[in-house]
This record gives sequence, structure tokens and C-alpha cells, in this order.
Amino acid sequence: MSAILPSIVEIAQQNNLVFARRQYSKKELALKCPFCHADENNKDKHYLSINVSKNVFKCFFCGIKGGVLRFESLLTDTPEKEIHDKYRISSGHTKSNLHPVEQLTTHQLSQLGFLNKPNWRNLKKRDYEYYLNTREWIWKEWVNYIHSKQYLAYQLLIIGIAIGKYQKVIAQITKIENEVQTPLVDRVLEIYSQEKRPKWTIQAEEFASEILNASSSCKMPIEEATPDYKSTESVPSIGGRI
Repeated sequence: MSAILPSIVEIAQQNNLVFARRQYSKKELALKCPFCHADENNKDKHYLSINVSKNVFKCFFCGIKGGVLRFESLLTDTPEKEIHDKYRISSGHTKSNLHPVEQLTTHQLSQLGFLNKPNWRNLKKRDYEYYLNTREWIWKEWVNYIHSKQYLAYQLLIIGIAIGKYQKVIAQITKIENEVQTPLVDRVLEIYSQEKRPKWTIQAEEFASEILNASSSCKMPIEEATPDYKSTESVPSIGGRI
């Protein structure tokens, strides 16, 4: 366990989680799940499991899982990046000397398909050239990923304004923002307010217009044609990278 990270057991205790009275293993502890509450009315059921040595958690009912930083983030409703920064600062580490890719959280990296966060310090010591190449590769993937989410968010904004559902799409964009833990709402509103917008917005607006026209031609209520953000995650691939 990293000296920077807190104990997942301590985080559970600090947030008053309910541990099973009888534990069958010192490495795996059973608790009531504070996320789905599926075991709330059954005193013998404890669906949440925390692995003491690996500092991870998983609910066997709702499936939510992750590391200790995500655990604290969910329990305290605090962005995981803020939790990460809090412990880094308290341990004497600062962000100033870190490349942005090294500041990505485990949750952010999982959206790129990574199961674990690279141990950048060990990687740097073992093979510096490989460390640089890996850092550049992951950062490029992350930038492209965020650009695709920004593209999607902008399309949703255009559609929402056109159909008079501004608040609805802002809520959808906020969901995307919370998932990727990167500001999107302010960014797309800033872009929309610009007199001269980036070139990629032309294609995004054209595609949004096609959605609106398709809805009109098939006489579907325009509100029904407005997609939930989860169902439109493939939209950026139509528009391409920014």
C-alpha cells in the first residue's frame, strides 16, 4: 500500500459504515453497502467487501468497485481528483513537478481501459525512455478522449437550445463532466458564446441539425429525439476527433 494513500478500513470507519459482526477473513472485510442499500433490511447480509491489503472495495450486489480514493470520493461526494490532491499535499508531494498524465486518477484511467494506475516512479527508475513513451501515449489517449466528450457535450447543448430544453441538456452534460472528472459545462458554454468558434464546432452543429431534421421529418416529438448522453457516447466517432 502506498504511503500516500489512506487505509480503506479507516475511511469506512470515518464514514460510519456498518461492519459485519462476524468476519471470516482479516484480508476481506464485509460491510453494509452504503451505495445500493440492498442489504439494509437483512441483518445477515453484507454485500460490500473491502480488501485490506489491496485497499480496494466491491459490492457484490450493485457491482460498484474501485480503489480507496474512489471509495472516499463516493462516500463524501467529493471529486476523486480533489481527494487525490489532498493526500498528495499532506504527504509532501506537490503537483507542480508532475506531468498532467501522472495526475490522472485511477477512475479516469479506467475510462481508457486501464485496470490499474501505472507506478510512474518505479517506471521512471526502471526504464526512463519507456517511461517517457508510455506517458506520452497515455496522455494523447486522454486528450483525445476528453475532446470526444467535449464534442458530444457541445452537440447536446446545440440540440437543447434548439428545442427549448436547455436545463435538461445542461444536466446531461453535467453527468458526463462528473464521470470524466473534467470541466465540460463551462467549456462548451464558453465556446458557444464566442464570436468565432473553433472549426470543429461547424461539424458538430451540422450533425445536431441532422438529428433535429430527422425528428421533424418522421413527426417524432422533438423531445423524444433528444438522446440521453449514455446513448450518444458513440456520436463523437461520427464527427471524428477534434
